[in-house]
Amino acid sequence: MATIRTVAAVSALLVSLAALFYKPITLRVEVLGLTRPLNKIQNVHGEDLRMIPDTLYCEDLHYHEHSHLLFSASEEKLETRWKWFPPIAYFDDSHALDRGTIVVVNPETKTATRLSLVNFPGPFITHGIDIWSPKEEPDSVYIFAVNHLPNPAFSLSNATDDPKARSQIEIFHHRIGTSEAKHLRSIWHSAIRTPNDIYAINSHAIYFTNDHYHREGPLRTVEDVITTSRWSDVIHLEILDMNAKDPSQGIKATVMRDTIQNPNGLGHGKDESEILVNRAAAGIMEIAQQEGSNLRLRFIETVQLPNTIDNPTYFHDPYAQTTGYDASGYVIAGLARAFKFPSHQDPVTVYLVSASGDRTQKLLFQDDGRMISTASTAVLIAIDPQKNRGKKQAWLFVTGPFSEAVASSRRADPVEMPSPFPPTSSYPGQGNIHLTLLPPSTPSFSTLTYTYPLKLLPSVPHKLSANASSDLPVSDASHLPATVPLLFLLTYGGGLVAGDHIRLSIRLDTGTRLTITTQGSTKIFRPSASPPPTTRQDLTVHIADHAALWLAPDPVQPFASSLYAQKQIFNVERGGSLGFVDWVSEGRKARGERWAFAGWRGRNEIWEIYGEGLQKGRMLVRDAVVLDGKDIPGRMDDMGVFGTVLLRGPLFESLADFFVEEFKALPRIGGRSWTSASDTVQELTTKEEWRKKRLQREEGDGMLWTACHVRGCTIIKFAAKEVEGAKAWLGYMLKEEGSVGRECGDGGLMLVR
Repeated sequence: MATIRTVAAVSALLVSLAALFYKPITLRVEVLGLTRPLNKIQNVHGEDLRMIPDTLYCEDLHYHEHSHLLFSASEEKLETRWKWFPPIAYFDDSHALDRGTIVVVNPETKTATRLSLVNFPGPFITHGIDIWSPKEEPDSVYIFAVNHLPNPAFSLSNATDDPKARSQIEIFHHRIGTSEAKHLRSIWHSAIRTPNDIYAINSHAIYFTNDHYHREGPLRTVEDVITTSRWSDVIHLEILDMNAKDPSQGIKATVMRDTIQNPNGLGHGKDESEILVNRAAAGIMEIAQQEGSNLRLRFIETVQLPNTIDNPTYFHDPYAQTTGYDASGYVIAGLARAFKFPSHQDPVTVYLVSASGDRTQKLLFQDDGRMISTASTAVLIAIDPQKNRGKKQAWLFVTGPFSEAVASSRRADPVEMPSPFPPTSSYPGQGNIHLTLLPPSTPSFSTLTYTYPLKLLPSVPHKLSANASSDLPVSDASHLPATVPLLFLLTYGGGLVAGDHIRLSIRLDTGTRLTITTQGSTKIFRPSASPPPTTRQDLTVHIADHAALWLAPDPVQPFASSLYAQKQIFNVERGGSLGFVDWVSEGRKARGERWAFAGWRGRNEIWEIYGEGLQKGRMLVRDAVVLDGKDIPGRMDDMGVFGTVLLRGPLFESLADFFVEEFKALPRIGGRSWTSASDTVQELTTKEEWRKKRLQREEGDGMLWTACHVRGCTIIKFAAKEVEGAKAWLGYMLKEEGSVGRECGDGGLMLVR
């Protein structure tokens, strides 16, 4: 947590470097919380939130599984941290030193015991710690703790060349059940420059991080902001003599990983082979392994979090087998608005990163800084379901370097214990899609659930064209995702039976784009009852600013005597984009069905939402189609398919204009006939030649269509004798204009291939 103090000046630095470091700057803006207004941070606390007394300024927190206790290092006085705390370059008063101590927290009673430190006069300016117990003696606990002391050389001479702090590492021993910890020795070495956190290997060996190369000044800010400023390191420290009185004797220090930007928290991973190294200001967790016997660290995986982070812990789910799913994962605490740190009200977050798969990130805890200010460590402790009315829950403990107490809350299903299976629903045919954008530009489904007979099948995301969004304002470019997910909307058996009801909800967060299509027509099967029950599909969509949806399914194919109704409501923020195709065919023509269904009703609404909390809205378009009553075939004038294309927003603006301009160019009475044989190739431009071929195909397919702009939207109505004719026409238009393929990837043209 120490690494982020000077980032309050970061805004000006970001602006000045934006031209050269656009992508990194965009990520820094997101991670440092410059885009998160304080009044928009909602509290996510879980159940039974408590603040544990006597746990002032606990930077670090470790779970001792054998004793079921938590260990930390705590300060004694509120005021001293604001006067002397080298990790955030507070050097105002080297005489205002605290005598911190080791605290032991009981997770059951939510009480803390402050241990008496034997043979240790202090002072003790607390920061990161770690604990280790021998397997053969689990009640014996070795505690390694960072202690940020003033530098005597600087205090005596006031020489500017000497550092103001001379931090060291303390080693204590505690036996479970007692109220004291015996001080074994202090450790100082020139490699201990800006120590932050500790990883205990055994009683005589540790790793520790130096979170900065520079102790203070502008270059320290550069280390926080610029990810290429890889000037710091992780050190391996071997204690050769536990009884040495001189802190500098009986030790050996070796650099085990250098050229790291901002290494901060250290943690134990899912097994002994994993060592977690968190790069605080970058919001990155590095998963590392030791390289054989030389103990050097090799980074094997990088996990990007959406905000600054600190000390990682790992949650082992002990009830994975008995409950049927494994909720194990990496627990990461951090700051939602690090650029203001420290501010006496620093909003905090805690994420659970899944132990396997795509490293899904689940928000466990969030506070606006009023209950707990700053979060550097979080620990999950599982609750036995048999003692918890069958519920799978865990206690979450959260603490920080400027939090006045450790917070605890019961994490209730389903927020914090994610299951790999879709959540159950009381409604068959219910689906939920929530697409988010992980930093810097990776789309991710935070929610993708469905129940029978609906099925949602994600395919490989499609890369955007190099020219994507080139026609948008420069301010929109920061919201360009790396890929566009392609999702297939399916039904078991390829269709819906009478009485089925599909309810699908879609939410696209800022900067995301999604293409949805089908693998064939959606069949509405012939009912066995009379009168037939209605088959329904309801779709509700929310499209955030700079997000886009391209919904291009195959047509609905109602069988004879079927009754079908659909409702599609699109709520689009002012910078959002929407394009969709909605069409229906005559049925099974090969079996003599021509508009032989009992009824087909469809309603599409586009709403613009705006204002504080997006509480205001106005309807832009309501498009309704009703096909029922007698003689539907006669009213369809020998057409075999009828449909609508609706377009809205900046991504589809050029496509909308293209449709309207092409409609204006259609042959009119007294106008030029583009299909006339008198036209020669030499007389036509490339565009006119393309138009001539398209019109010839339209004439052969009996294609009719119209287009117009309505209240910021564009409505295109079309009909053709055959589905393939309409699909060919749509393909001609989309491929010629090009924006769907450019802005939605190749998956956007899946329908017309």
